[in-house]
Amino acid sequence: MTPNQLLQLQSLPFTAKLEYSKQLVKEWYEYWNGEVAILFSGGKDSTVTMNIVQDLYPEVPALFVDTGMEYPEIYEFISQCKNVKVLIPDFTYEQVIQEYGYPIINKKIAHILKDRIPGAVNDEERIQLLKQLPEKYAYLIDAPFRISDQCCNLIKGNTVHRYCKEHGLKPYDSLLACESINRLKNTVNKGFHIFGTDDPNCRPIAFWKEEDIYQYFETMNVPYCSIYGDFRTFGEKRTNCMYCLFGCHLEKQPNKIQRMKLHHPSQYRYAMDNLNFGQVLNYLHIAYEIDD
Repeated sequence: MTPNQLLQLQSLPFTAKLEYSKQLVKEWYEYWNGEVAILFSGGKDSTVTMNIVQDLYPEVPALFVDTGMEYPEIYEFISQCKNVKVLIPDFTYEQVIQEYGYPIINKKIAHILKDRIPGAVNDEERIQLLKQLPEKYAYLIDAPFRISDQCCNLIKGNTVHRYCKEHGLKPYDSLLACESINRLKNTVNKGFHIFGTDDPNCRPIAFWKEEDIYQYFETMNVPYCSIYGDFRTFGEKRTNCMYCLFGCHLEKQPNKIQRMKLHHPSQYRYAMDNLNFGQVLNYLHIAYEIDD
């Protein structure tokens, strides 16, 4: 696929996008003789994918990985959905940050720093890290805590991969190319049906934009998680794991941690008391206090 072809698909009217997504769903289902599943987080994008797939094939299961750190509203919504298979990961978030490190800044930066041992960086290692890191993130070399990009893989990715392998299922994913440059490049390079890898998958809404997601719920009148509010004037914009710190340094105040204090105070206290978020956020100069 060329960038131009993706742009043309992104420019289609909503009804045409929906019909093309259904076509992609059917092609994947038929190719694998119905041995498919839906990767479902309870978020808005995967809710759209789940509805499109299950409207056509109600028997297709939605796979939800219970990370233990989803918003309470997500768990409530999941309990109301049909044909959802709950998967339990081998790792908890607390175990991941203790053994591997915190997910901060973004996956690229966290990956560069994943093997760094706090307080034990020698001169040669420092030189190598400085070559890879943007100057503005050089201070992370001396962070008093471990940093890693492994959280999502260890908790979600490995869990889903193992289950799909054991049951011979090929999943539908809900990646949107519009979410980042990396995802856009990935979509251009791989297309919507991903074959020839250890993790074949179909991305039937990859060419949708955020507004298409909102229009789907408005047009189709299907339920979605209450954490999003009305999408536009109030509510969370994204529902990645509550304690994920990727991108938090870019948020305007009130950021996700401050909003957690306001709307989910028990989870906020857990983050501060059990996960040592205060130390991490102070080092990153990310505000986390806010008047109740």
